[in-house]
Amino acid sequence: MKYLQKKSVNSNAVLNSIKKEITFELDASNTIINISPNTINVLGFSNDEMIRRSISEFISTEKSSYRFESKIPNSIEIPFINKQGSIIYMEVQMKSIEDNKGKVLNKYGSMIDISKYKNIEHCEQKLKTLLENTRDIIYHLEIVPEPKFVYISPSYEEVLGHEVQKNYEDYMYVFNTAHPDDVALLTKKLNNELDYSKPIESRWIHKNGSCIWMEDYVTPTYDSNGNIIAFDGVCRDISERKALEKKLYYLTFHDSLTDLRNRTFYDKQIEELNIQHNLPVGIIICDLDNLKIINDTMGHDNGDSILVSVSNLLLGIKNKDISIYRIGGDEFVILAKNSSELEIEELYQNINLLIKNYNSNDIKFPIQLSMGYAFEQESIGKMCAIFQKADKIMYTNKMNKHKKLKWRFKLYNTPMCI
Repeated sequence: MKYLQKKSVNSNAVLNSIKKEITFELDASNTIINISPNTINVLGFSNDEMIRRSISEFISTEKSSYRFESKIPNSIEIPFINKQGSIIYMEVQMKSIEDNKGKVLNKYGSMIDISKYKNIEHCEQKLKTLLENTRDIIYHLEIVPEPKFVYISPSYEEVLGHEVQKNYEDYMYVFNTAHPDDVALLTKKLNNELDYSKPIESRWIHKNGSCIWMEDYVTPTYDSNGNIIAFDGVCRDISERKALEKKLYYLTFHDSLTDLRNRTFYDKQIEELNIQHNLPVGIIICDLDNLKIINDTMGHDNGDSILVSVSNLLLGIKNKDISIYRIGGDEFVILAKNSSELEIEELYQNINLLIKNYNSNDIKFPIQLSMGYAFEQESIGKMCAIFQKADKIMYTNKMNKHKKLKWRFKLYNTPMCI
């Protein structure tokens, strides 16, 4: 018999240690009269520490004003403070016992720890807030059993202007909003033909017609046979970054004064023609004769002005096969691809005519260019030789021009014979 009683006592202790529901009894003033032993497992306080104290002492300040004066038939969530000072959310139900005059005598209640569920709810709310407030577009696209969007974050409408609902109604709607040149890329993405370890950059058309660059981080889900059954993705608007990249690219390969392509871009083109693309090529080298004189006597602002004038004049002969570069302070290069030697010679003469017409006007600084040209039917392995030949001819023309000027100067200063 004693064994059975001892076993029963031990069983009750074990049951109390795992029981999550706490039962309690309060008097009319909310003082704890009785409370179940398992409170120490939930709140960390023993019976002796809680009995004869107001239950409000164990409630978080945000709910401490609650006075337990009425019934709680449908339960209420109340944050309690455990012995370590942490918040424990309890779902509380209570019923009051009254005398025949309606005076409250005692209150009986029960409460259960719901902190785990509140934490889950809190995390879900944080996730929901994050999804609703981020400017990134987060999506989940199912492929099997049938293609459909299960989720698209509200930021889709803010970033692209289109209604999210249209994508839920028809997953192919994305093809209507993608840039026409990137539809093939989108098709490859759906057909498992891309490297998903790298972000996918593509263009999308905003509802207002503008082009938006998006960076898509894709995580595919596969079945046991290696077939894609779903996509999770995060899309980010990178239009500002792409605009900056474009600007930096432009500054890298263009002369800041004239907006012509610079020496860096010229060297890149020459390398491609010398190694990769075998084309008929002609080069015309133009050297501005009077830049140093203008800089030294009239100032660099005037020197810059004549450089811009030369640039604008040369741009008058530009077409899809002709590129113009400023490769040095006073040196310009015209590169003509897919041309003939006759066309290069005609181009050379045309530039001389443009200069003559320009100088015939009443201008402050006439353009004086020394030029030389060279042509080869094949470019591979010959670009350096073509440039050297054109440069040599240009230098010879410059020296001849200089000699003529010196001869005229000498003739002008020779005393006349009487």
